[in-house]
Amino acid sequence: MVEQLITWGKDGNSIAIPQVQAYTYDEDDRVRAAVAIVFGKLIADQSLNNQVKQGIESLGELQRDRAFWVRKLAVKSLGKIRSEAVIPYLKLAQKDADIEVVKIASEILQNYKGYVANSPKELPKNSALKEQN
Repeated sequence: MVEQLITWGKDGNSIAIPQVQAYTYDEDDRVRAAVAIVFGKLIADQSLNNQVKQGIESLGELQRDRAFWVRKLAVKSLGKIRSEAVIPYLKLAQKDADIEVVKIASEILQNYKGYVANSPKELPKNSALKEQN
């Protein structure tokens, strides 16, 4: 299975994302590690769409994997994706038990330094309402 996943990664076609995603919870650590690597290749240069979001979510799951090296590969792949959608997963990875995972996540988050989450802006006060009071 690892060979098939690597082939999908080499093809670089985002249409393979659902097929790759199906192996996110495979019992074999090597398969899950291959999934993390392949997602990094498949969605690194893609614009954000539903398939890319699915890939990011799968990497988010893998960055919480029981095997530290799968988590490390997932975080590295998240770092290849140029989208603010990866930030919550990277922040979570900063709390990982493995110091190497924490270090990688922190380094990647430096690329997003100064990022401010979109928050609702306060609307200007209506002066007409003040005049009525």
